[in-house]
Amino acid sequence: MKVEMDISSLEKATKSLEERLRILDESNDSMMRDACIYSFKRTYEIGLKMINRCLKEISANPDEIEKYTFYQMIRKAHEESLIAQGVQKWKGFRECRIKVSESFDEKITDEIVASFPEFLGEINHFISKLTGTQHGRL
Repeated sequence: MKVEMDISSLEKATKSLEERLRILDESNDSMMRDACIYSFKRTYEIGLKMINRCLKEISANPDEIEKYTFYQMIRKAHEESLIAQGVQKWKGFRECRIKVSESFDEKITDEIVASFPEFLGEINHFISKLTGTQHGRL
């Protein structure tokens, strides 16, 4: 599937998260961990908006997509093969997004950061579906 959408903001956010994670792996620096968390939040938000926009583009009834809950949107995106993982995995990403705003516990933060490579795999899968090319470095 190739959908004509400007996804440059998602590609830039994804690249930024990938680069910051690579640096974090090399340095294990708390400031870089915080930078990764910021990049994750931005990439997650942009990714959800792009998934929603894409579903509207390919839907026979875009107004129906607008009414979808988070879970309905993710289920539909999975059905359309826009994302590789289903609701449970994206529920986990969503919980990480919420926790990262509420937690100052270093152990929880480290667990959240550990989920970022899998999240990037999902986002890169989505970008690949939109562009018709392989995407991603992790």
